[in-house]
Amino acid sequence: MEEKNIGTVLREQRIKAGKSVKEVSDHLTSEGFKASEKTIYSWESNNSQPTPGALLSMCKMYGVEDVLSTFGYNGYKEDGGLRLTISEVDLIESYRSLDDYGRKTIDILLERELDRYDQFKQQQAELRNVDLKLLPAQINKPIEDYGENVVMMPTLMQKLCAGTGSVGDDVQLENEPYPAIRVPAGAQYAATVAGDSMEPEYSDGDVVFFNDTNTPKFGDIVVLSINKENYLKKYTERGFEALNPKYDILVPGESDFVVVLGKVLGKL
Repeated sequence: MEEKNIGTVLREQRIKAGKSVKEVSDHLTSEGFKASEKTIYSWESNNSQPTPGALLSMCKMYGVEDVLSTFGYNGYKEDGGLRLTISEVDLIESYRSLDDYGRKTIDILLERELDRYDQFKQQQAELRNVDLKLLPAQINKPIEDYGENVVMMPTLMQKLCAGTGSVGDDVQLENEPYPAIRVPAGAQYAATVAGDSMEPEYSDGDVVFFNDTNTPKFGDIVVLSINKENYLKKYTERGFEALNPKYDILVPGESDFVVVLGKVLGKL
């Protein structure tokens, strides 16, 4: 990605946000920055550059969420070396300020999170590979052999325990037919419920349909894997909860590998 001129981008974003130079100056001054209207014009004309703090404050004021891509930054120099962001520099400085115990703690957490994310990417890759193997028919498209009112859906062979968990060493799916009218829009996979911890909404033997998001919101019903045990639970601030009050909340430990396979969109 080609780097963009900071001043030009700032001017474009200010105009896009409908802000005047005076409004920007007043806003920055109220936050403790030295930013007269003349200074703002100087920044936008590329005669000088704002401090990192003032730059981020303006981006927030203009509604710029992805600062890096807005300014054409991809994190690397032309020779392939790293170019650190302001927040990355702050993290490194904070890391260096710790004692040996603190740095070792961060190292352990970082290694655990890298392992967790690698596991997530591996499971998502397995799901995508299965999709390819299930062709020639496109997923969620009618197959002539079953009639127009039936769709084929990749289905997890390991049941989703609404209880103590269902062990599955690998992601195993088979293409199964379902009534087209019962498959919710956006569904990519299906799975069968085992147990009663999600009653009364989901009972033993129910089929749930889900997508492959790994970023659920609180309150979503999710399909997840904890140490390769599959579950159907409600995602909450406290952890993964059952709907049946006789079951305890599921709170993964620090050493557990948690992968949210998808958000439930409906059931059969």
